[in-house]
Amino acid sequence: MLFLLRLFLVYLWRILFTQSKWIERRLFPYAVILQTTPIFAIAPLIILWLKNNTFAALVVCAWIVAFFPIVSNTTLRLNSLDRNLLNLFQL
Repeated sequence: MLFLLRLFLVYLWRILFTQSKWIERRLFPYAVILQTTPIFAIAPLIILWLKNNTFAALVVCAWIVAFFPIVSNTTLRLNSLDRNLLNLFQL
C-alpha cells in the first residue's frame, strides 16, 4: 500500500516539475539536498521531531531514501528529452 502511495506521489511531483518550470525552480533544490544528505545525519533530527516514535521515524527515513532519488532522476531525464519526441505523444 505504501509502495503505491510512493509511486503516486513520485509521478505527481514529476508531472508538476516537468509542466511548470516555476515549481521546479522552487522545489527541485530541496529534492536534491534531501537526496545528497546522508540519512544518518538527519535521522536524529527526525526522531526528535517525531517525539521518539521510532517506527514513524523509520517510515519517514525510508520515504526520504526512496522518494527523492526517483523524483530527481525522472525530472532530469524528462527535461533532457528532445522536444520533437515529446510532440509525438501529444494528441
